Amino acid sequence: MPIPPRSAHGPTSDPAADPGPRLCVVTGGAGCGKSTAVRLIAGALPEAGRFDADACVHQLLTEPLVRDKVVSALGDSMVAADGLVDRARLRKLVLADPDSRVKLEQLLHPMVADALLQQLAAGTSPWLVAEVPLFYESACDFPSDLVIAVAASPIIQRTRLQARGLKDAEIDALLEAQWPVDRKMRHADTCLWNDGPRSALESQIALLAAGPPFQHHS
Repeated sequence: MPIPPRSAHGPTSDPAADPGPRLCVVTGGAGCGKSTAVRLIAGALPEAGRFDADACVHQLLTEPLVRDKVVSALGDSMVAADGLVDRARLRKLVLADPDSRVKLEQLLHPMVADALLQQLAAGTSPWLVAEVPLFYESACDFPSDLVIAVAASPIIQRTRLQARGLKDAEIDALLEAQWPVDRKMRHADTCLWNDGPRSALESQIALLAAGPPFQHHS
């Protein structure tokens, strides 16, 4: 099935004219709860497919061809003794060195976008819900029908990232590498505020799933 002719980074003007799977992108800042939101959205839309950009990157880094490209861009030190990409070393490098981060993103982002478009084209569900943390930063022009930004206050972001074991310097570097949350909120079609308990997020998603555009294309 061909990829439906949607506009890049925005909804189609006539949903009724497009019978194919539609793409809901979930993005947001680090520590804002994107993964939780995606699980809840997918649960509220039981027929929806799911795509995880981070999981896609994880898979790509196991492929020899991608490993060789990483080595070519960032050096032999990125390969561990087992011949696979050393993820911990790679993460440390890209957080410390913006130039290396840009090189890695230029390598991986188009591959992730291709994988997402392939899954969208092959899908039979009404919706594909895709978690794409760097949707805006990637500058990959793939079509989306709805962009949801999951947002939280800076102090909550930091608290959650610290709970994952990140040091303050790592958190600073991670947040610096992303668009600020308020900028993502301004560009998104709708937002979920996730400072509070899980039940508050669940209530927002229940309202979202019960209204347009989800109920107009199901």
